[in-house]
Amino acid sequence: IFDGVRSRSIWECAGRVIFKGKANIGHGTKISVADGAILQIGDNFCVTAESQIVCFKNISFGTDVLVSWQCLIMDTDCHNIIKNNQIINFDNDIVIGNNVWIGCRSTVLKGVHILDGNVVAANSNCVKTIDTLNAIIGGNPAKILNENINWKN
Repeated sequence: IFDGVRSRSIWECAGRVIFKGKANIGHGTKISVADGAILQIGDNFCVTAESQIVCFKNISFGTDVLVSWQCLIMDTDCHNIIKNNQIINFDNDIVIGNNVWIGCRSTVLKGVHILDGNVVAANSNCVKTIDTLNAIIGGNPAKILNENINWKN
């Protein structure tokens, strides 16, 4: 369902990328790591086609993580918002735990931690951490949809 001929991947790395095992990066995926930023990728990581990872500070993926197609994961707003001459929207870490599946067209924004065993439903918008393991989270904004689940790739 993707155009493997015309689709382009982009690897833009001024910071550090740490691979802790094997990784599969699908065609058309765009990864940008800013100067001073750290992107950590755990073992058995898979991101499928046309997803984007934008790292200005720190993004960490655990082991056995699956990121489906057309997802956006970014720890920054890319622009400053200023109030009373002070920046009010600082970059903030993203932590994706072990055995996490992020469904297609989902967005994970700065400051979010997705805990172990969780599944993010397709087309969800994760804007805050949900302190639950082994759950399906989804919606806009994402909330708990089901608990005590397991999943296999």
